[in-house]
Amino acid sequence: MDYTKGISVNKRWDRVFSYQDPTRVDWKLKFWVPIPMKLFHKLEEKQFRLRAQLTFKDPSGTGANFTAETGSIDITISSLKTSKYVGSPRSPRSP
Repeated sequence: MDYTKGISVNKRWDRVFSYQDPTRVDWKLKFWVPIPMKLFHKLEEKQFRLRAQLTFKDPSGTGANFTAETGSIDITISSLKTSKYVGSPRSPRSP
């Protein structure tokens, strides 16, 4: 995957079976959204709101397309630059 070209999508769909309803089968598609590190300048962490839209296109060309919107999800990403997240160096043990 080439993250320099923006959002990267795994072309393979995976089936997900419901534990609550064994007759229900869902599908999931993985995608990655590159986030520039310059957004973390002088910040430990940053919150983002992610919204996605997916369009299913009819391969026959009849124009019978379907668009689904996911709603939004809030995520927090930590930059892991300081000892707050990665731990502080241990002091040498005294004999």
